[in-house]
Amino acid sequence: MHSFTILILWLVATLTLSKVISRPGCGPVCTMYCEYGNVMDSDGCPICQCKESPCKDEQRPLEGYFCSSGPSYRECPSTHHCLIGPNDDFAVCCPRR
Repeated sequence: MHSFTILILWLVATLTLSKVISRPGCGPVCTMYCEYGNVMDSDGCPICQCKESPCKDEQRPLEGYFCSSGPSYRECPSTHHCLIGPNDDFAVCCPRR
């Protein structure tokens, strides 16, 4: 019984590792700075192309608004919502759906 349990655990571990190893990883990306991050390909990997907008469907954020805390804070109008980037990289007003 003990040997059978070890065999089953070994098989599960081997199959799990083989799936992880066979998954293609994302390759290196260029060092170009992108304010809103990179465009993603169909596999979810970043490519060397910048997003033009952080908003959904590449909608344009309102200009002149900074909706995070700070001296230049400006609240978004009711037609928009505040989108704050990771590490407070940006704080823009994106259109509501």
